Formats: sequence, structure tokens, C-alpha cells
Amino acid sequence: MKADYKFLFLLIVPVVSWASDSSLEAFEQLKRMYAAPQTLNYQGTFVYYHDGKIETMKIFHSVGIEGEKERLYHLNGSAREIVREQNLVTCILPDNKSVMVNKNQGNQNILFALPENIEALKSSYRFILGKDDRIAGRLSKTVLVRPKDNYRYGRKLWIDTDTGLLLSSALLNENNRTIELIMFTEISVVDKIPAFLLKPTVSGKEFTWHNELANDGVKDNDNGVTNWVVKNMPNGFHSTKHYLRHVSTEPTVEHIVLSDGLASVSVYVERLATQNKKFIGTSYMGAVNVYGTVVNDHQVTVVGEVPKSTVKLIASSVQYVENR
Repeated sequence: MKADYKFLFLLIVPVVSWASDSSLEAFEQLKRMYAAPQTLNYQGTFVYYHDGKIETMKIFHSVGIEGEKERLYHLNGSAREIVREQNLVTCILPDNKSVMVNKNQGNQNILFALPENIEALKSSYRFILGKDDRIAGRLSKTVLVRPKDNYRYGRKLWIDTDTGLLLSSALLNENNRTIELIMFTEISVVDKIPAFLLKPTVSGKEFTWHNELANDGVKDNDNGVTNWVVKNMPNGFHSTKHYLRHVSTEPTVEHIVLSDGLASVSVYVERLATQNKKFIGTSYMGAVNVYGTVVNDHQVTVVGEVPKSTVKLIASSVQYVENR
């Protein structure tokens, strides 16, 4: 019997070692993917599948002395555009003649956001190296990002073997089914992106501008002084941003952003007015789930690209604490 156990042990050890090496290499590929856009100029066309729809987009990405710049525009529909210059994102929406200007937290890539401290993701996710594949005619490494619980979605990433650029990303639900997909159909790394390709095609002069940076009604609440707290949230999530939004004719809305470094959830708290209709229960649009409840005569709404169980747990944990 001892000999049999020894033989079994010899079989198991190489498997455990291989699993460890696979996880380590998968994480190294993730680091390459994070670093690649910070050093490379590229342009390409990709498809975006979500909510049963497919959209085709073009992207130009440039790196220079002033940092990263990106321009993304839709090739179908109303020709919407997104322009990013470091931490500033401008969204041009021709269909409703409006322009939205917002901060881009952490100077993050439009297509796929990762935290600066990638190591922190290990507490919530496992990383597995998959089989080599081809995307847009380029060899790629595949990395599976599997959550350690059911409170966040998983991902499958295709990373260019040569450059480290992300070629495709699939968002996977609790049943490991794809609910969102980004995939390049063609992509090329170039020496330089001409300046005119990073400029929007419309001036927006006749559009309505919504500038968060110039809006006095939106203020950071970084000191954390608030009576509203989320008492219980999934492991790995923590508060990353807190805003106070106030319009003269409307009550103040508190906006708390929670994140585990990959998944993000927004918590909105607003006093209920007599004319407002309460929202209680769940709703969804594609991969985004919403849960509403009422706490101390305030409407609490939780929104995030996470499973229903996550927004429900967070919403049920929002509490009003006196004398904070």
C-alpha cells in the first residue's frame, strides 16, 4: 500500500506544479496586456457584442510626451465618438445632439480597465493560461479570469503574443456563457498616429454640453463624511470614490463607487419626494444589473456590471448611520 501511495504522490506533484506555473504565466500575460497600450501606437477595427446587438467600431490609440490619447467611433448607427486624453473622456452623441465630458479614473484604457495594483486582483480572481489561439490573424495567448465566488463575472482574454495588446475580451456570467464580447477584426501597430485621426469628426458647437468638470453641482466627497454606509459588501470590494451631486431644484444625490479592481458598482442615494415613484426590485440591461430599495425615506439604487446577487446584497447593506 505504501508503494501505491508513493506512486500516486509522484503523479500528483507534477500536476500541482504545472497548475502553479500556468497561473504564474497567466498573470504575467495580464501584466503585459496592462503595459502594452502605454508604449504602443495602434489602430484597428473591432466588433462589440452586447445585449443581443453587434456594433462595429474603429479605434486610434497614440502615446506621446503628453501621455495616451484615444479616439473611438462607431461605424454604424449614429456615428457616436469617444475621445480620451489622459484622464479626460469626451463622449459625442449625435443622435441626441449632446456632448458629455467626464473624468477617466486612473487614466484607464477605454476598451479594458485594469487597476494599477494588479496584484490586488488575486484575492478575488484566479488566473488560468488557456490554449494559444488566433484573433484578427494574429497569434494570441488566452487567459481565463475566474472569480473565486459568484459575486462577480469572469472573463476570457486573448492577448497578442507579439505585442501584448488585448485582441479580444469576453465577459462570462455565472454559467460561463458569454454576455459581452469585444473582438478586433483587424489591428496594426504603427510608428505614429496622425493628429487629425485623434480629433472628433464633429465640432459639437450646436450640441448641448454636459461638463462634469465644470459642474458646480458635482463635488467629490473624498473626506468620507457621510451618514450613508455600505455595511456588507462582497469580499474584495471597497469604496473608491464618493460624489455629492446637487441641482438647485432637486435633492442631493450621493454617489458611492465600489470596486474590486476589475468589477465596478455604483450606489445612488436620493431622498424620495412625494411625486417620485419608488423603485423596488430588480432590473437589467445586458450585463448590467440594477436593484432598488427604500431606506429611511431615501431611494437606494445599485447599478453594476455584476450578477444580480451582488447588486441585491449591496443594496440590502446600505444603511443610514446617525452622528457620523
